[in-house]
Amino acid sequence: MFAYWQSDILIVIVLRPLKEAAPTMKLATLSLTEGFMTTMKIALYAALVMTLPVIGWQLWRFVEPGLLPRERRWTKNLVFPIMASFFAGTAFCYYVILPIAVNFFLTDLGNTFTPVFSYGAYVDFTVVFLLAMGIMFQLPLLIALLDAIGIMPVEILRSHRRHAIVVAFILGAIFSPPDVISQTLVSLPLIALLEIGIMLADFFRRHRNNEDLSDTDKQNMEEMGS
Repeated sequence: MFAYWQSDILIVIVLRPLKEAAPTMKLATLSLTEGFMTTMKIALYAALVMTLPVIGWQLWRFVEPGLLPRERRWTKNLVFPIMASFFAGTAFCYYVILPIAVNFFLTDLGNTFTPVFSYGAYVDFTVVFLLAMGIMFQLPLLIALLDAIGIMPVEILRSHRRHAIVVAFILGAIFSPPDVISQTLVSLPLIALLEIGIMLADFFRRHRNNEDLSDTDKQNMEEMGS
């Protein structure tokens, strides 16, 4: 309910990219209930974001008894990076990607069509973009995880770094307006996430090796003591 009470502020936040591209444009509601239901949807998304720490804590309390001590340490160390990278991705999308995308789609219409967009469709478009970029920013952690469990060692990424850069620019060309600046703004974060993932995998590997050495030393000390 608190989020719905603040719906006027939330609507201003959601509409900011559109208002920057077309300050005089107003969105349409195509049914009697669309305005109310879409505003409720925005409030629900905002409430979900605000309660993520509580949800995460409850999930942790549920799975913690079934984890080994080492698994508990790793899980605790990953919770904050996962949340931080997700919010970093959504912030990057909101302040950089969304304004570019909205401006492109409006400009692409030219003078042939009169743009009339649905309030609900615009909110869905915005949420999908934010969610996709938030998930994309999990790439470094995914790379570190795949290296840790042996599915894709980080050496493979190093040896195919040039191919990965080409793929990043291809994805940037697909998911951005057809101009060099927009493609670069999408491609460079992908490349940066790849490099961060490689460094993160190296860091976790060194940390695992140190833990293994410590466990071995402890085991040797116990054997000598017995």
